[in-house]
Amino acid sequence: MPPFSYSIGIWQTQKAPEAMVIGLNNEVAHTLLNDYHAMVCQGQKIQAESVRDDFIEDYDVCFKPVAKQFYSDYLNWAMWYYKGDNFEVLQLVYSSNAGVWPWDDAATEPFKVEQPVLHA
Repeated sequence: MPPFSYSIGIWQTQKAPEAMVIGLNNEVAHTLLNDYHAMVCQGQKIQAESVRDDFIEDYDVCFKPVAKQFYSDYLNWAMWYYKGDNFEVLQLVYSSNAGVWPWDDAATEPFKVEQPVLHA
């Protein structure tokens, strides 16, 4: 499994989806999750399926809703915290430096493996 990180508590405190990122080292992933949390706390609404070019310099990101079928594989601590799967999560999916998404035909196999998309 590639490395992954996710937030816990945003759903409870801000009534906004938790966020997760896959395929980045912990330092970068935690910075992105903290940035997401700060944006939510400032009142920004991050919509599922939205593409943003203002989140990571020189990269587009897309926020994909995570399907509940993946919760038990990736979100065990969040499921413990919320006492089940009654919360939403958005996966921050980043494009390659060439602007290719993991679901694009042009995406390389290593890029797809590095960043599996957990959307149903």
